[in-house]
Amino acid sequence: DPKMTGEVQAVIKDLAREGKTMVIVTHDMRFARAVSNRVFFMDCGEIHEEGSPEEIFTHPEKERTRRFIKNLRVLEIHARKPSFDFPASCSAVDDYCSRNQIPPKTAGRILLVFEELVQQVLLAQPSVSELWFAAEYAEAEEQAEVMITYDGPAFDPQMTDNSLSLTLIRNAVTAMRHETADGEPVNRCFLTIRK
Repeated sequence: DPKMTGEVQAVIKDLAREGKTMVIVTHDMRFARAVSNRVFFMDCGEIHEEGSPEEIFTHPEKERTRRFIKNLRVLEIHARKPSFDFPASCSAVDDYCSRNQIPPKTAGRILLVFEELVQQVLLAQPSVSELWFAAEYAEAEEQAEVMITYDGPAFDPQMTDNSLSLTLIRNAVTAMRHETADGEPVNRCFLTIRK
């Protein structure tokens, strides 16, 4: 009950001042951050990560912790040539956006980035044989981000000859960045979807 949260926090803080040790289980991240001095993030019945409230809420080390803390809705698609089922993957993107009540403009931009960047730019490269597409949507900020990891030699999608797809992608995002790992045939492209 939101009206009771302040009262409960006050009681817990009083008990803590009296030297009482408490274990509190909650999904309310603001409450957990406000009353705890040690946080344990549990997943599948095991402690997945632990630390101070600052460490867990501001700088989590593990991806699952970050996704939970930020209440991220995530979609992951693995595409491998030549067996990639593009229509089924587009349906999965559409279903993900619908299930998570992503605003229609944002949903359309996520789908456009998937269609243009994955199908028209990356999988059109002879050197790219497989890729991993991940979309994250943070409801509180109404912000969507996409990360695509793909194999092959260093290739920045912004250097594509497909100017139409690149223009469409740039109109759908506010930021686009490419990076490679030194000495490894791994590329990553990060995009922030325009609201």
